[in-house]
Amino acid sequence: MLVVKMSSEAAIEAIRAGEVDVMTSVPFRLIDRAREAGLSIIESAAGHPAKLRFEHEGVFADVRLRQGLAHAIDRATLAKIAYRGGAVPANLGYLQDGSRWFNPEGVASYPPDAERAAALFSQAGWARGDDGRWMRDGEPVTLRIITQGREERLAVVLVDQLEAFGIGAELRVLESGAFREAVDARDYDLALAIGSTMGDPSTVRERVFGMKRNNERFTGDGRLRALADAQARSLDPTERAELLHQFQEAYAEELPTIMLVNTVWAAAHGPRVTPFFFPDGVAVGIPVAVHKYTFLK
Repeated sequence: MLVVKMSSEAAIEAIRAGEVDVMTSVPFRLIDRAREAGLSIIESAAGHPAKLRFEHEGVFADVRLRQGLAHAIDRATLAKIAYRGGAVPANLGYLQDGSRWFNPEGVASYPPDAERAAALFSQAGWARGDDGRWMRDGEPVTLRIITQGREERLAVVLVDQLEAFGIGAELRVLESGAFREAVDARDYDLALAIGSTMGDPSTVRERVFGMKRNNERFTGDGRLRALADAQARSLDPTERAELLHQFQEAYAEELPTIMLVNTVWAAAHGPRVTPFFFPDGVAVGIPVAVHKYTFLK
């Protein structure tokens, strides 16, 4: 097998010419062009949703504020505008559709609901000023939001939604080193980032409760943690599936993060091979369509 790095446009032409068999990642904007060139396209939800991570020791320590924020955000519109059809609203129970552990029912979905969001904010002590701005302790709420360049478009659309709802936002788009420093220093209220939910669910405990910068750093120590621990210890697949279904329901109630959108990954190929995405990804959960099985006969 020979791996060649080239631009997306060049890869499409190379497959059409029979010089290349598989293009591992097709930008959504080029899918129609690839089909017109006679290429076959396979698609899969990435299982790496863009999510809002909270600084749990700050503003959003109160679950009512996390739930209110979920109702204030229109995730379908985020996917439509920021990704132009290349993403779908993410499931709020952590695991995403496509995982064999996914719970298709019983997980709260938090549809856009301005009245419900306002009620939850009010219950948590926020008040709305005469100008429509939300206030906390007599001061206008301005959330500090950090992200990196690849999520900038999504962040801009998100900020527009928050400000339309009366929540001020200070957006900082940082390079990777500065982003890591801000996370380590807890210098944010919301961090917008991509995070994997794939692989064996034994990783759930570290990803949700771990204190490393890429983890969600959730400090809750109740039912959600107990379920995460129990499913990781279970040796019975049926019992474990039930525990994970309960975990997803509890996750959507507690909202350690708000899963926003799940991008769609696409690969293209010619007639000689037929690649496929593993349901839970390769290794720790990488949704790549090219591996040795593709080339075995």
